[in-house]
Amino acid sequence: MSPRTLALLLVAAHAVTIPSAHADERTARIDPSAVAGVTLILTPPGLQTRAPVTQATLPNYGCTFTASLQPDKHAAMLDILKRKLVDIPADEAGHFRLRNAVYLRMADGSTIRYLFGEAMGAKREIHGGSETGVTAGYIPFRSDDVLLRELRHWAASGTAQIKPSSQCLDKQRFLAPDDAQP
Repeated sequence: MSPRTLALLLVAAHAVTIPSAHADERTARIDPSAVAGVTLILTPPGLQTRAPVTQATLPNYGCTFTASLQPDKHAAMLDILKRKLVDIPADEAGHFRLRNAVYLRMADGSTIRYLFGEAMGAKREIHGGSETGVTAGYIPFRSDDVLLRELRHWAASGTAQIKPSSQCLDKQRFLAPDDAQP
């Protein structure tokens, strides 16, 4: 077997294993009972802003849903993150406009943040990253637009909504499973 053929086989084998990966090893190790609360912020589809959205301004634009001390809801969120996020090498991480976030508040007082944009391009890919606030704690990831549908479903099933904006007041309309909506 030539070195070129061997290299192609290795690349092909690596490409096959990537989709089964999760966002990072931290997510796989999280015990739902160690999660004290989950906050999910989703922006309405097609939201336009004059300035870039930051973590500080995201709650002003997005619809915020929380679940505290609900192990079943925490486990459901962890399941979505484990199944839908695919880790990517840092050098392949693209720029994304912050539009959505999942904050896991841990029982030990720490927070794990999953920050991501909206579905873009023909493949409807979502790019983002997870961070813990620890040096070198940022890990980029990608997903498909099914992530947003699953997060909307999670929010619609037994979560509290915090200070809904006019765009988020009709929780059922915002969270309705609509194929035209990401």
